[in-house]
Amino acid sequence: MAKIINPLHSLTASGSVAALITYRHTAGRAIAHRLPAASKSATAAQLARRALYASGCTAWQALTPEEKAAWAATGEVINLSGFSLYIKTYLLTPPAAGTIWDGGATTWDGGATTWDA
Repeated sequence: MAKIINPLHSLTASGSVAALITYRHTAGRAIAHRLPAASKSATAAQLARRALYASGCTAWQALTPEEKAAWAATGEVINLSGFSLYIKTYLLTPPAAGTIWDGGATTWDGGATTWDA
């Protein structure tokens, strides 16, 4: 980090410039530093959570306007939008049997399938 005096011709500069350098004011000092490089590696748990969130968004889009209005009315009581309440519920509830794209017609056999030797 570099010690700077009057950054950008001001007493205290803050924020980023051209996604190259960031100015901040900490403990009475102005500091300039390079933006950290973002890592794009995600863990298996993160990827699973993102997939669950995406399926929740798809399920929300499949709702009728009346169903969305019901979620909105329920969410209003606890100061959440209908979408936020739906996604919160979706993420906290284990997925039901079946798939979204076939209306729940696909189900698992509960372990009855066996492999022939």
